[in-house]
Amino acid sequence: MPLQFASPVWIHDDDVDLDYHVQRVTLPPPGTLVQFEGCAARLHSELMDRSRPLWRVHVIDGLQSGQVGYYMKAHHAALDGQAAVLLARALFDLTPRPCGERRASSSRSNQAENPGMAELAAAALRHDAGQYIKLVRHLPDVVRTLAGMFGTGAEARKGRAGRNFAFGPHTPAECADHRRARVRRLVVAAR
Repeated sequence: MPLQFASPVWIHDDDVDLDYHVQRVTLPPPGTLVQFEGCAARLHSELMDRSRPLWRVHVIDGLQSGQVGYYMKAHHAALDGQAAVLLARALFDLTPRPCGERRASSSRSNQAENPGMAELAAAALRHDAGQYIKLVRHLPDVVRTLAGMFGTGAEARKGRAGRNFAFGPHTPAECADHRRARVRRLVVAAR
């Protein structure tokens, strides 16, 4: 979008270089599992070319068992966990008809796959409006949480916020201080 008005969107692209994105790797003999794991580690360590779509598939053969392995790599910007599960289901689907044919009613027109500037702007405005509505709806919860963290008046001066708000585990000295304070409260309560 011009002036980064909205987040990037997916578009349909028929000009994908499949020779780059889908590659075959043959392990040298004997093709052990250790070699396969080493190959996957090497492929995993390679940075992705950001000038291309951020995904690759490697078909790995040469295993002594005769099996074939797959190493798939996708940037999280292109594929999150839930979408990865759906992709794996589609790739390893054993039914005779592709997933898309089973859901013909969900197919979109070319215009929906390649929206124009007006459609993108409208979608961005709807998204942003939804985010602001969600913020306003949850504002009372945020205020209650902040009030509980920081307390009011004397409680805040006693450091209530510090006790309720921590970035990590307590240090041994803090644990000892807490134990001493707990003992003092028990002694006072027992009197």
